[in-house]
Amino acid sequence: MRPTRAVLLLMMLCASGMLSLYSRQSGDIQLTVTYVSSKQVYFDAGTEQGVAVGDTVSLSRPGRSSAEVVITAVASHSSVGRPIGPTAGIKTGDQGSIAKGLRESAARTTIAAPAVRDSGSSFPPPQTGLSAEPENVLTGRIGLQYTGEWADDSRLNIAQPAALAHIRLRNVLGTGMVLSFSGREYYDFSDSYARYGDSVRSRFDLYQLQLERDRPGDWFGFSAGRMVSRYVSGLGAFDGGQAFLRQGAFTSGVLIGKGIQGRALGVGGDDTKTAVFVGFQKQDESFWNCEVSAAYALQKVNGNLDRSFVYLQGSATLGPMLSMFGNAEVDLNESQNGQRISTGRLSSAMLYFNYYPVRWLSASLGYDGTRSVYLFETMKGIPDSLFNESLRHGFRARVTARVLPGIDLTGAASYGTRKGDARDTRTLSGTARFADLFHSGIHFIARYADITNVYLAGTDVTFELERFFISRVNLLLRYDSYSYSITGIGHAYQTRTVSTSLNCCLSRSLYSTVRGDYIIDETMNSVRAFVEVGLWF
Repeated sequence: MRPTRAVLLLMMLCASGMLSLYSRQSGDIQLTVTYVSSKQVYFDAGTEQGVAVGDTVSLSRPGRSSAEVVITAVASHSSVGRPIGPTAGIKTGDQGSIAKGLRESAARTTIAAPAVRDSGSSFPPPQTGLSAEPENVLTGRIGLQYTGEWADDSRLNIAQPAALAHIRLRNVLGTGMVLSFSGREYYDFSDSYARYGDSVRSRFDLYQLQLERDRPGDWFGFSAGRMVSRYVSGLGAFDGGQAFLRQGAFTSGVLIGKGIQGRALGVGGDDTKTAVFVGFQKQDESFWNCEVSAAYALQKVNGNLDRSFVYLQGSATLGPMLSMFGNAEVDLNESQNGQRISTGRLSSAMLYFNYYPVRWLSASLGYDGTRSVYLFETMKGIPDSLFNESLRHGFRARVTARVLPGIDLTGAASYGTRKGDARDTRTLSGTARFADLFHSGIHFIARYADITNVYLAGTDVTFELERFFISRVNLLLRYDSYSYSITGIGHAYQTRTVSTSLNCCLSRSLYSTVRGDYIIDETMNSVRAFVEVGLWF
């Protein structure tokens, strides 16, 4: 159920008074976001820490409220909840709290925490007396940016002021539709634009302009505009639309569109993309849920086949401790002796597991494989000898442990191999994080990485100091030193970077970011600067 704005406001006011009454008797419960799916948020605290079903978690960023999540299921050392609103602004590592006094007070007055119904939910429809979501709920941000870079070689200088907007309007005019816009306009004061094929200094990049209706209770849905399909994301961004029908947990649909050039509202000429897809989604109030889809997709240029493939994607939560997600592409055609033949060949695959056995330990394991894809029209003029058709395999692993309160240690490793390469690639790294160092409010991070790829080998050392001031100002200082050598060349190189970043929440809506880098390199020094001022709403 989704309460009205007035009911929410009344509940917040009552909660504020009750929290003041009971805050002296018991403290808040602190939680950390460990994983965010499209519909749920997972935390590192459970019944052992006092979390209960119906609790409301307040997630906050410095200087402003970020989101609220209602707990729907609890295990011993973990819990899951449904957000009040979209999960787009919630990130892994966000800090949250439950006002324990508020929960005790609510129990005394029999005021239940609000249940949340959103996409994929198995909750019952809203009850009589509680209206649906208010009309025209606007969220997002708008801002002004400046990006600059100055190097010893002036031809590499960049000076670009820009304006950006990321806006999401939910329940447009009460129709249940969602309108999303994301774009950036910038102007280049330097002469670098001409070297990259641009004929004018100004450029407008439109990333998303999408009108969609995708509500779980409806038997149909659609999306139109500049978009990436949630069911066939392997096609990338396109200008067009998709329509689908839903029967219970199953969804089937079609999409059609044109490739994009990344500017204004123009489409990519003769490049067309089409697909048919089916999907299955199962979510309930427990920790077990999954969402999978399969699609047959075509790309054509001037009506001629460029590529045909099968695309698979999915994500699942297998209990309170394990989650996974992945995708794969199977190409249905390839070139052999200059002729196109039908075949089934895996061109890419990715699979990741996240495991949280206890609140102080987390681990992840991943695999990805990629093979060059032959595009019959787009690449028909490029000799086959430029393509390495061997499959590249990559493996990744990461473990994070909280050895003491405020001290986290992370170890990570990756390994990649491909037939024909001069050598395999690998990375070994370790990170130590110290929160509130000596009760000074300073957070300290140290990283070390040993990196070897096909052409380079070296080590990277990083130190960071972070400090919050009056909960609205965040200062970050960073030093990075990367020493490396090039295969076949005996000389060793070193690049050092000194960085500073200042983030300010000037009010609940107004924010600013200032970031600067000084790069000291044996071949050429440079300075980078970035400034952004904007509004959250």
